[in-house]
Amino acid sequence: MYKVNEQFYIENIDSWLKEVIDKSMWKNYYDLHIDSIDKVFNKKKLWIEGSLYLRKLILKRIDKDLYDLILVISLKYRKQSNIIPITLLDLQKDLYNCPPSFYIFPKNNSLISETLAGSIQIHNFNDLSECRVHYKEESENKEYCRVLYFL
Repeated sequence: MYKVNEQFYIENIDSWLKEVIDKSMWKNYYDLHIDSIDKVFNKKKLWIEGSLYLRKLILKRIDKDLYDLILVISLKYRKQSNIIPITLLDLQKDLYNCPPSFYIFPKNNSLISETLAGSIQIHNFNDLSECRVHYKEESENKEYCRVLYFL
């Protein structure tokens, strides 16, 4: 359904990449939400599959020797910690109301390590072998803010 607009997505992605790289906007964590790429991604049911599809498009557009891409997916707040989704189906059920977003950083940039500080790598995320998945939670008003990072 949404894959027919690939050239349109590439144009939006390239514009974002150029701006972030040319102006060093990674310093301010300048991100790209999937619903900014196309309004079709306003539909929550497309967030997981769509963001993974867009991730592959972006990875084809960057020099992976120079830059790292991070896909960030926010999860529902919980009163209990350590409830970690380990499949795409679990993830779909646990999405927060904020669409996934992408960040790009120069290789070995300290902002990446700062972002991932305190996260744990999920080695058994069984649906995605082509990327590393990290989970992070932080206590906030007796609930846990939870995030997945796909690198």
